[in-house]
Amino acid sequence: MLSHQPNRRAVVLLVDDEPAVLRMVEAVLANAGFTVLTAADGPEALKVSRDYPGAIHLLLTDVVMPEMDGPELAEKLTEERPGMRVLLMSGHSPHQIPEAFLSRLLQKPFHPQELLERIRRELPEGQDEDSEEGERVSTARG
Repeated sequence: MLSHQPNRRAVVLLVDDEPAVLRMVEAVLANAGFTVLTAADGPEALKVSRDYPGAIHLLLTDVVMPEMDGPELAEKLTEERPGMRVLLMSGHSPHQIPEAFLSRLLQKPFHPQELLERIRRELPEGQDEDSEEGERVSTARG
């Protein structure tokens, strides 16, 4: 059992080019109380981030995507939002992940509880305020 409750008011930018994965992970996060922003690829995620006026606490992104991969997206977004944490998801070999991101890799497939535990470890404490349910802010195509 974890020592603290979910980071209820934390905002997660979720990026995955697979619509089924995007919907499933979005539902898990929203049901756990997170506010979820979604994007289907790197360029869309950059736009969502730039258009969102509040803090984004975590980027949760697939590694292999068309146009822009997850590590490239993470580098660009953390330049724009230095306090944002990063967690990568991949069903591919860890050998395709830049070494700097290996400790932030969640291997697909994963159980929803495993996802939530990893996110809670990534986020700083202090965002544990109660809420009924997270907000879904879908922007992904498809």
